[in-house]
Amino acid sequence: MKKVKEHIILLFVMSLLCLSAQSQSPFSVDFKVGYGFNPKLKTLNHEVENPHAAISSFDLNYRPKLFGNFRLHLGLGGRYIINYGKINDQKFRVATIRPAAKILANYELNERNNFGLGVQLQINRDIDDIETFQWQNYRYDLLAEWRYRLRGNLFFVLQANSALSRYSDKYLVIDPFFGVSAGLSIHFNQWKNGK
Repeated sequence: MKKVKEHIILLFVMSLLCLSAQSQSPFSVDFKVGYGFNPKLKTLNHEVENPHAAISSFDLNYRPKLFGNFRLHLGLGGRYIINYGKINDQKFRVATIRPAAKILANYELNERNNFGLGVQLQINRDIDDIETFQWQNYRYDLLAEWRYRLRGNLFFVLQANSALSRYSDKYLVIDPFFGVSAGLSIHFNQWKNGK
């Protein structure tokens, strides 16, 4: 439980730092909802029927300019996942919260359109359940994203993610292999070249 409190405090402090620097730096906040789905799954030697999930996420982002029309996109946030399925005619529903960090390279096509490609590192287990570093404790996703300026500092965001390797099916029951989400992003400065 102590580890959970430390992680929550760290996320809170980072959030305050992001918000306090919003007028001087290229920060943004994203709110997204989406749908996740899986290939065929088996758990406890039984096939999981119709595995799918409802996903909502919140991210704090830092987007410094690299060169030309390229920006680095660093994000820290979390995902709330509600996964559904059926095993032997018994329906189930599993909910979890997963902290995540992401890094993308963004290309600004014009003042309205921005495209990004990158990776996301996500904790794959409950935080207080991680004692040692093991590859299955963490999930690595490929991310693709499109941002469209609606007006001012408000952007529409469309994002797709896919796990980079096939984990044990017990992890995919909680967090699906593929996901698509959409939402809004508030940028705390104008997304223009030179800023």
